[in-house]
Amino acid sequence: MTMTLAELRTLDAAKYPTPTRPIFNDPVSAPSSFQVTGKEGFFILQWASVAGATGYRIAVMTDKELDTPNIGIFFAYGEKTARWDYLVGNIALTRNFAVQAVRDVDFSPWSTIKSATCSLMTAAGTGEPTNPASPPVSNPPPPSGGGAPGGGGHFTGGNPL
Repeated sequence: MTMTLAELRTLDAAKYPTPTRPIFNDPVSAPSSFQVTGKEGFFILQWASVAGATGYRIAVMTDKELDTPNIGIFFAYGEKTARWDYLVGNIALTRNFAVQAVRDVDFSPWSTIKSATCSLMTAAGTGEPTNPASPPVSNPPPPSGGGAPGGGGHFTGGNPL
């Protein structure tokens, strides 16, 4: 018996009318103690690691729409991962973040959305140095009679310029 792809899809739709999701006896929990700190040119995201997680998804947004994060979703691998740095460069920005634990195909609920603002990087040398440099030392001209081969080491002919 041979079926076309359309017939196979119709049969599947009749047999399995609603999509199923795997049932987990021990679902992964959401990360807790989520904090975001804005620094000079970057953000630091920190949370308590979730036992059994294989990684974390980090949502970055300018708004607070977790269904469609408008900047992106990034991934940090490892159960013990509990920090992620988001680098933006020398610009002052406000961003919204959320984190979600992942274990294989199981995803925890998102954490609460946290906002932070990073600042511009300060330029090096804008303040007074703690140990000011010593004044420049002038180099005195060489003593007459030394230096140049074959003679006195000083100019003896016409206009030097």
